[in-house]
Amino acid sequence: MQTLLIYDLAEDRRYNLGRFYSPPTLRDEIRCDLHPRWIPDGCQICFDSAHTAERQIYVINVADIVELAATGGLQRKSAR
Repeated sequence: MQTLLIYDLAEDRRYNLGRFYSPPTLRDEIRCDLHPRWIPDGCQICFDSAHTAERQIYVINVADIVELAATGGLQRKSAR
């Protein structure tokens, strides 16, 4: 299982976005790490995953968490 998260450094708070199954057959050179990337709108993150048995790119909406930036200082570069 791989966990996708955002960490708010200013508030020392972790936001788990999801846990994704990583098939044991995908190891070494053919593994599939999440490699999260912010979409330019600042409210979504795309990531790689093979949890559906196929390697795909997925998008998750994080607008609610990003909205906390106004009160908690969430920093965009803290996605993991």
